[in-house]
Amino acid sequence: MAATTTRRKIKIPIVVRFFLLLAGSMMLSALGCSSFSSESKLKILHLNDVHSFLAPQTTELIFDGKSTTCEAGGMARVAGLVDALAVKPEQTLLLHAGDAVQGTLYFTLFDGRADAAVMNAMPFDAMALGNHEFDNGDAWLAGFIRSLTVPVVSANIRVGHGHGLEHLFAPYVVKEIGGQPVGIIGMTISEVTRRSSRPGPGVLFGDEVQYVQAAVDALLAKGIGRIVLLSHYGYENTLSLAGQVSDVDVIVDGHSHTLLGDLDSYGLVCEGPYPVIAENKDGDPVCIVQAWSQGRVLGELDVTFKGDRLVAWSGQPHLVLGDRCRRAAGLDIVPENAAVAAVLEQFSRQVAEKGEIVIGTAPQDLVHVRVPGQVHGTQPMPLGSCLAPLVAQAFYAQVPHADMCIQNAGGIRTSIQKGAIRYSTVYGMLPFSNTLIEIKMSGQNIRQVLEQALEYMLRNDAKGAFPYAYGLRYDIDARKPFGSRFFGLEVRERASGRYVPFEDERSYVVVANDFIASGKDGYQGFGAASQVPGTTVNTYLDYARAFISHVQALNFSGKGLAELPRGDHCIKSFIPAGIELSAR
Repeated sequence: MAATTTRRKIKIPIVVRFFLLLAGSMMLSALGCSSFSSESKLKILHLNDVHSFLAPQTTELIFDGKSTTCEAGGMARVAGLVDALAVKPEQTLLLHAGDAVQGTLYFTLFDGRADAAVMNAMPFDAMALGNHEFDNGDAWLAGFIRSLTVPVVSANIRVGHGHGLEHLFAPYVVKEIGGQPVGIIGMTISEVTRRSSRPGPGVLFGDEVQYVQAAVDALLAKGIGRIVLLSHYGYENTLSLAGQVSDVDVIVDGHSHTLLGDLDSYGLVCEGPYPVIAENKDGDPVCIVQAWSQGRVLGELDVTFKGDRLVAWSGQPHLVLGDRCRRAAGLDIVPENAAVAAVLEQFSRQVAEKGEIVIGTAPQDLVHVRVPGQVHGTQPMPLGSCLAPLVAQAFYAQVPHADMCIQNAGGIRTSIQKGAIRYSTVYGMLPFSNTLIEIKMSGQNIRQVLEQALEYMLRNDAKGAFPYAYGLRYDIDARKPFGSRFFGLEVRERASGRYVPFEDERSYVVVANDFIASGKDGYQGFGAASQVPGTTVNTYLDYARAFISHVQALNFSGKGLAELPRGDHCIKSFIPAGIELSAR
């Protein structure tokens, strides 16, 4: 490696290059140094956005033209597939591109302990910090990282001396693979993490391109030219970043839950080949991969280096399926890893017991999409989510003196299927550790908050910020300028159930989860109000628990959780802005 301390390309005329190569070849031959040009191989196995889906889940796939309900994912099965693919462990990296936590009862009940125990039972070489690792604040994250044996990396996050996260993560780690060093640089999406999670004021986020390049330069200065970027940045962002940074060979990405490969025959839509090949700033090839989400895919990328230059690549995404579905797909049966299964079992019993308790019923599918106008499967949703207004209604019902509830779309993670509603249903749908906050505001300021949330969504391609409500309904024309997009606002009278005109000068009590109440996801007006003494009250009602209480009350009265009547839905009409928003 001493002969390749830097790989920055210098444009040399072809004739000169020919004689340099000839002279170099003769010199190497004379010295017997054939290792300088020898090829070496590296296998990268990778996951991203597991979100505490530690156990298998059901999914619909197509086999021989028929829709089949399959078991997919499960970390014991993922670990078994790692065992099968890593036939040469000394040439293999196992990488995690972030968002390990937040999403199921495994996280809600065990606060990250189950996630850490399972990860520690697997041979991970590095994990990037994702935005959801910051959801519970710095102190929680510090404890979580201390419980891990896997190195945690992020090059564009800095903390000061004495901070609780100091020395718990690094910009990069170096691994010896086949006797050669490989640098693994971490990177975390900054704007989304800063605005949509809960990092403390002492956590500083730097520009992704600038800080990744600085880490690359530091590795090159150490003579390390084989470089993997382990990023939690999102597919489209990563395609852009690849051409702005020099000397990176591979980018293992997360955040956007992107499926790559050729899986159309299973009824899955892939956004590109596996791997995607781009060019870095030098004009050299860079392989970009991502592995969907929730442990349903394990990515396998094989790359070949000549010296420290990437010269060949191949790979595929492996669907992590149960045995019955693997037979149907003509795939080899891969046993679960017994050690990981044993670790998971100690948590699974408690999750199963609590999760299977039925709290109510849904007489129909209650579909959640983040923005009106989206299509769910083949079903158009012109007014957006059926479920989000019901979630807002549940919170409204738990705070009897509230005039309305506003709920961000991203706080709801799944739809509810027709049939029994269980604890596991709710905690999978509302997985975050939120409480309900009462905020006293003028109508004018509430209108401003709605405008801010929509503006944030449009500017940042952040559909999770879209505002749904109960007790409040409105028309939206997203084509209009800021300040005039929401109109026809009406508020519901509790006593009569009638909707009356919304008044800008009147004072109202709004209920919101403490995430957006703090100003996150673009709800700056809520955050500003929380700084005024006497305007906010934390009810300390857990938002998932509040929804459970609402469903149980409906069940007790002989009712199910049904879609709201058309006149009670918060969206009266919606005209989109006419711009494309990515699926995230």
